[in-house]
Amino acid sequence: MADKMSKEEAKKEFDRWFNPDDFTNRRLVVYEVSQLIDAIEPGHKKVVLPKAVGEQWDKLVASQTTDDQGVTTTDYGLTKLVRYNLDGDRFRELVEWWDHTSNSYETLINAAKYGWVPEPEKLYLLPMAGTQGAEARLYACKGLAWIVRAATSDSKAVAMGTTVTQADLEGAPAWVQAIEKKEVSDNGEN
Repeated sequence: MADKMSKEEAKKEFDRWFNPDDFTNRRLVVYEVSQLIDAIEPGHKKVVLPKAVGEQWDKLVASQTTDDQGVTTTDYGLTKLVRYNLDGDRFRELVEWWDHTSNSYETLINAAKYGWVPEPEKLYLLPMAGTQGAEARLYACKGLAWIVRAATSDSKAVAMGTTVTQADLEGAPAWVQAIEKKEVSDNGEN
């Protein structure tokens, strides 16, 4: 038998396995087990959260304790989030995200149940104004130091690794910060 299978595969496997010759209610048992299999909650993917939000949520939930009445650390974390001013700067991103995000309760509960992954960091190109020639355009990028590279198109510049992050830009020299950034989409286009 396979380690993982779909619900339909599980039903077929049970039907094949549960086959007593003289059991008169076999069909009823197979039907009831099929209903139970259908009631199983589907596998969930991890929730995507901003990195700081996920880390702060983990800290908040981990700092809580369960009680003997079944109240979970997630329940206490949500209660604390709603009722109290959470330690000033320590949970600032979490509180702001929660306050401005629809379905934030459900998302945080699912993050506690199924885990979370950080949302991908936004990537930017830094095309240098006035450098578009017939053959190529110049882009600022970060290697060991800030450098300029030529590429024939934005997609080629992305493929060459000339993208930068907001964190890169925060510590960049003034000549780099003066360049108008272009956000790159998930597929490498902008």
